[in-house]
Parts: sequence; C-alpha cells; structure tokens
Amino acid sequence: GAGRMTEPMDIVHRLATDLMEGSPLAGKRILVTAGPTREAIDPVRYIGNRSSGRMGFAIAEEAAARGARVE
Repeated sequence: GAGRMTEPMDIVHRLATDLMEGSPLAGKRILVTAGPTREAIDPVRYIGNRSSGRMGFAIAEEAAARGARVE
C-alpha cells in the first residue's frame, strides 16, 4: 500500500539497471577466449602455454556484469 517500502531486491535491480545504462559495454556483444593455447610453428614444434583460464573467465564475468552480451 501507500508508504510501504519497495522490496530490497527490486531496489537493487533498479539501481543496477540504471547504472548499466551509462556503461560503455551495455548492449555490446563480445567474445572472450580463455584457457591454454597451442600454436604450431612447424610439424614438430609448437608455442603454447598452460593457462588455467581464470583471467578470461573473470573478464567475461565482469563484462557481463557491466551489461555486455558475452559469448
């Protein structure tokens, strides 16, 4: 009724939505790759790394939190 406080989660959702509108990533579609890589130099040798992918996942999560569509 009149004078009743809005539900806390509704307030949080509204604030997040309002803040997203000013985000440079809002509405953008981005692709983030993560994990180890292995690139052949020739049939015998390669360049690679043993990345865990944690940084890529963190970047993807933050981009999504800022309104981007992450793939």
